[in-house]
Amino acid sequence: MLRLQFGCLLLVTLWNAMSVSELPAADPLPKVTVLETAGKVRFAVLGDKPAEPAPTLIVLSGAGDETLTSAYFLQGGVPLLKQGYLCVSLDLPCHGQDVLAGEPAGISGWRHRLEAGQDLMADLNRRTKAMLDYLVENKYTNVEKIAVTGTSRGGFSALHVAAADPRIRCVAAMAPVTDLFVVTEFMGMKHPERAAALSVSNLANDLAARNVWLVIGDRDARVGTDNMIAFGRKLSAVAIEKKLNTSIEIHVLAEPQGHTTPKGAAEQSAAWIADLLKTGTK
Repeated sequence: MLRLQFGCLLLVTLWNAMSVSELPAADPLPKVTVLETAGKVRFAVLGDKPAEPAPTLIVLSGAGDETLTSAYFLQGGVPLLKQGYLCVSLDLPCHGQDVLAGEPAGISGWRHRLEAGQDLMADLNRRTKAMLDYLVENKYTNVEKIAVTGTSRGGFSALHVAAADPRIRCVAAMAPVTDLFVVTEFMGMKHPERAAALSVSNLANDLAARNVWLVIGDRDARVGTDNMIAFGRKLSAVAIEKKLNTSIEIHVLAEPQGHTTPKGAAEQSAAWIADLLKTGTK
């Protein structure tokens, strides 16, 4: 482990442990409730409204309600639930009820929208802000203790929403897309500059002011192990340059299956989030 100047942390590890998807059967997950803001932004909440504003983890993966029913996509949310965290989610672009008539669903829909000149992340950022406004105003969420996590395209999305909303104090991205051009669906675009504009490296100035935890397998060809490492190093460089006392962690774990959340990563991310949000002041 190498501690960098100004409290910025670079950690590169290789290890094997048990992943969330391999854990023994646990207690059933709480029920999912779908709520809607006054502006018609739909989102999902795992469990009942807490008795008092709770630390909150936004989980991004695909369709919001489906994300909260999967231990794999909940990732660090599984252990954090036991610590009193509220887990919430909403649909990524082109997933769930965000699929528009006449467009493909999923990651292919992302390319479709980009080619049409639409900003993929602007609407997600808007909807996330509206969701947080609702959760804070209605006393679901402790505004001092908000984190976001996501997997693959969800990790890419989590980095974008964290950069856009300073109420989100930390982000944990699992095997995240960092550059859309690495993903095969974006190769040969007519308007590559639109995808390039969304590279998470462009968010470094804002994200370096948050706390960022990154993890990827050592042979992830789908989203690019080296691409994620390069992004993390850029964050560290910005944090050092700006003399920011934030935590930037980069984890590279042995993972022979390629593009998947490395074993043990979810539990590590949960411990990191819980430690950062413990006081609500870091």
